[in-house]
Amino acid sequence: LVSFHIIDTFKEQSLEFLDECAFCGLKNSQKFIDLNYNMLNYIKNKTFFGLKDTSELIMNHNKIKTIENDVFSYLKGLTRLELGYNMLSKINNAVFSYLNKLIYLDLRNNRLIDIENKAFDKLEELKYLYLSFNKIQFINENMFKSLINLETLKLSNNKISKIDGSSLKYLKKLHNLNLEENALFRLEKGLFDNSIELVYLNLATNILKNLKNYNLNNLKELKILDLSKNRIR
Repeated sequence: LVSFHIIDTFKEQSLEFLDECAFCGLKNSQKFIDLNYNMLNYIKNKTFFGLKDTSELIMNHNKIKTIENDVFSYLKGLTRLELGYNMLSKINNAVFSYLNKLIYLDLRNNRLIDIENKAFDKLEELKYLYLSFNKIQFINENMFKSLINLETLKLSNNKISKIDGSSLKYLKKLHNLNLEENALFRLEKGLFDNSIELVYLNLATNILKNLKNYNLNNLKELKILDLSKNRIR
């Protein structure tokens, strides 16, 4: 890999693994790494050594099952990370802990069941988080507590049956929330109390039966609300 100098050559190369220091032959100024549509299944700790100035890393459509805790420690300038369409089932607390400049994180279409409480703790600059098409069942009160600048949160097509009433408390800048196609049968009291900037809310295709007024009272900026395909009477 050290002989590659054109970014497009990383894409669709049927790569199954990357050696440690795989990109050491690239200049530190390399801003964009595209590894889409390969066969990568495992990322080693020192794979991205030497890429301190890289701002975008795209690894969609691979077979990644495991990411070691320090993999992104050499990518402290990263603002965009795409890991969609892989086979991740768990996100550990330390995986994203070095990415405090990250703005965009895409984890859609994986097999995520378990996201540890502090997995997103260092991502205070994050604005866009995509978690759709996974197997998440529960959103706890601490999962998003550090995402104070988050504007878009996509959680559609999971298996979510419950969202803790305090889980959105710190997301005061949230504009777009998609919870379509889950297993929600009720909304906890206070869930949207701090969602004062929410403009779009999609709750379609759940099993909601009773939507009490207090759940939506504070949504003064709401423009679009989709409650279709529920059991509301």
